[in-house]
Amino acid sequence: LRILQPIWASKTETATRVRGRIESILDWAEHRGYRSGKNPAAWDGNLEFELPSPTKLKKRKKRHHPALPYLRVGAFMADLRSRQGVSIRALEWGILTATRSQEIRGARHSEINLQLKRWTIPKERMKLEKDHVVPLSEATLALYECLPVRPGCDLLFPAPESGGELTDAALSELIDGMHERDLSRDGIGYLDPVQDRVAPPHGFR
Repeated sequence: LRILQPIWASKTETATRVRGRIESILDWAEHRGYRSGKNPAAWDGNLEFELPSPTKLKKRKKRHHPALPYLRVGAFMADLRSRQGVSIRALEWGILTATRSQEIRGARHSEINLQLKRWTIPKERMKLEKDHVVPLSEATLALYECLPVRPGCDLLFPAPESGGELTDAALSELIDGMHERDLSRDGIGYLDPVQDRVAPPHGFR
């Protein structure tokens, strides 16, 4: 309880995993004869009486990612397309394909089939660990045709300096910068009006 209580409500997912690992270690220790008696990390009939249900805690904390009102997306895309840079094109690609940051940053030329107009993301980069096929719209194909190719690099959006994948922060910081720039021009920025927060890349999904 001293280990779990400080993080049970604030970091519920991590805390439940920690509890499970402690339980497994203590079960193993009992099997090997290092300890005996009831496992103090067991949930059923034990910690369930001391800690709130993790399922209820997760439901209580769950909320949607901030997102732009759809009427603002056109203005955002026009602003985005007026700019140049690898992270800018990566964000545009992500919006057009409704994919996650990890999938965008790891996108490779070898995954694109122009004849079938599709992008196959391997399971290693998918949250559900299954290959995912993304149909490519005409706008996405036009963007792809304009991407510069870096010799010896298969990434669609290599980081300018290292040639490796862009950082996750690169896309979020880009939107933050666009928001501040729009405000400086007496615009209204790119906020989710309900949450009063800048829309992150994931919000466009």
